[in-house]
Amino acid sequence: MNILPRINICGGLTVLCSEIANFLNPQNVSGKFMTDKQTISWIFLATALATNTKPTDMDGISSLADGINHAVPTHKELQTSIAWLTKHGLIVKQGKNYELTDKGKIEYETASKHTDKLLEIWKVLEKHLNSYGDN
Repeated sequence: MNILPRINICGGLTVLCSEIANFLNPQNVSGKFMTDKQTISWIFLATALATNTKPTDMDGISSLADGINHAVPTHKELQTSIAWLTKHGLIVKQGKNYELTDKGKIEYETASKHTDKLLEIWKVLEKHLNSYGDN
């Protein structure tokens, strides 16, 4: 007998509360937790797209990240990723807004050179950012 809490949805579908928690976790992509570099590359991609025409604030980055991954990044994910990207010279903060540096633009252009599919660009960015090391 399963004693875990269950929730009835739409009058007929019953799911375990743990299933809902896993589904709602913003770090959960395809049932797996994202690595730090996946998160950083996700935020980098969102920043690149959000700042295509002009610098943007964290809300603009967060909105684009949601569109890419169908999950809103947490404040911690944004802060940690932006700090890492700034430290490695890929983005720069101007007032309350962010934009890609020349180095960041080259990384994005290189990643998107052979495809226009966001998930493929994301994977290439992740691979490139892994070459920077952990710190």
